[in-house]
Amino acid sequence: VHGDLISFYINLKLLRSKEQIQKGMSSRGEQICPHRIFDDFGQGFSLGSIAGCAFYFFKGMLNSPKKERFYGGIVHLKRRAPILGGSFALWAGLFSSTECVMTYMRGKEGAINMITAGFITGGVLAIRAGFRVAFRNALFGGIIMSMIALVEHGMIKYQKLSLIHI
Repeated sequence: VHGDLISFYINLKLLRSKEQIQKGMSSRGEQICPHRIFDDFGQGFSLGSIAGCAFYFFKGMLNSPKKERFYGGIVHLKRRAPILGGSFALWAGLFSSTECVMTYMRGKEGAINMITAGFITGGVLAIRAGFRVAFRNALFGGIIMSMIALVEHGMIKYQKLSLIHI
């Protein structure tokens, strides 16, 4: 039973079924552009807002007087969490847009698209600080995305190997 679940998961993640092609899904089970861009904007805003709620609530509690900690946490959360959500949404939307453009230009999906999209996104978001800072952030974005792609590739290889041995 365990091997069947793993093979089902691998087939679900790696292969494009007829239903996915008809629904406009990529091989990773994501929607094909441009709909994916809007989904990523929303998911980025949600993720940033939720993380911002937790972070800014505790930060507001720490910086408030003793008897007003809870109220101070709520006030700080209401002020700052939507800003972080907007920043996450901007990053996710720009990354997704760039990845869609790369997929269209190359004609195929792959890790190169993700790494290049991370590079471009990091650079574009930091361009106001100057070329040197933008290039450094672009390198950082590309390196982070290459690490994520490497881990993703390793996990897919591990799943394929564990399926063979079962």
